[in-house]
Amino acid sequence: MPNADFIRRVVKRIQAKPGRWDQSTWAGITEENDEDFEAAKQRLLNALFRRVEADGVHHLLSDAIVPEGVCGTKFCFAGHAVLEAGDAVVFDPEDLDYTDLVRTSEGEYRVLEERARELLGLTSSQARFLFDGEAGGGSWEDYKRLITAQTGVDLSDL
Repeated sequence: MPNADFIRRVVKRIQAKPGRWDQSTWAGITEENDEDFEAAKQRLLNALFRRVEADGVHHLLSDAIVPEGVCGTKFCFAGHAVLEAGDAVVFDPEDLDYTDLVRTSEGEYRVLEERARELLGLTSSQARFLFDGEAGGGSWEDYKRLITAQTGVDLSDL
């Protein structure tokens, strides 16, 4: 059964910073300026990441504020759901453009899609539809309507 309260919290989170929503990636860091991306990426690593040991060395990205003018992070609906729950997104420092792994607040490592599905209370079918990279066609308002159509959660007041 869909977790209506949590779904609404995630929708509000995205609406507060709509530029951080990108349905085509679970979680990723994207260049948003004209400076050298490698230099920007290194500054971002230094500012936001800390090393942890888990299946090799990874870096954790909390929901910290990205330094202005460096580069940005974007997350799909599922990515925003895990961040709303207080989970940390786990990135391999060699591939900062994409990840699908999270560390829960309890310290457990989980696949982002499975964790988000659990948090949102979605069936496999609902998750497959809502987590599709093409869902909503890039339009946040269209995507909200899809959430309502798939889950029955009324978002008309948001």
